[in-house]
Amino acid sequence: MEFFYSKSKKDGSIVCGRDDWKRILSAFWVHHIEYKGKKFASIEMAFHWEKFKRTDKPELGDIYILGGPFDNDPAKGKSYSGKGSMKKLGCTLDVKKWGVDSKKIMWKLIVTRAIQDELFTNIIMNAPKPLLHFERNKKPIYGCYRCKITGELYGENYYGKCLERLSKELK
Repeated sequence: MEFFYSKSKKDGSIVCGRDDWKRILSAFWVHHIEYKGKKFASIEMAFHWEKFKRTDKPELGDIYILGGPFDNDPAKGKSYSGKGSMKKLGCTLDVKKWGVDSKKIMWKLIVTRAIQDELFTNIIMNAPKPLLHFERNKKPIYGCYRCKITGELYGENYYGKCLERLSKELK
C-alpha cells in the first residue's frame, strides 16, 4: 500500500531506478503532454483546461495551454479553476456536466500521458500496489486519506485506481 502525491517525500523506496517515483505519478508532475491538439505542462493543467470548457467562458481556460503562467506551478493553476476564482472571473461552471465528464477526462489524460511518457508508464507497471493518491479534502474523489485515529481510509481514490487499471490493461 503506497500513498503518493505531488510533494511525496523520498522514503528510500526505488521504482525504475528513481527515488522520486511517487512524485512522478502525480498529475501535477511537469511532463509536457499533447492533448486534443494542444500542449500542456501536466495532466493537471489539461484537466483544468477541460473544466473551463464546461463554463460560459471557455476561452479563460486557454491560460492552461503550455506557455502560460501556471506551467511550473500547477497548484496555482488548480486554484484558478476553483469556485471562488471562477466567481471573481464572472464565470459559471456547468457543475452537472463537469460531474458527468470529469472522471472520463481524467482517465483519458492518464492514458495520454502513459502513451507519451515511458517513465510514467514503467513506474505504473512496477510500483507496489495498491496505489493511494493522498488528498486532503473532506470528501476526496481523486484521492484518499487515512484517519489518524481509526486508520480507516476515506475517499474514492479515483486517480490511484486509474493508475492500477492502466497497469492491469498494459500487462
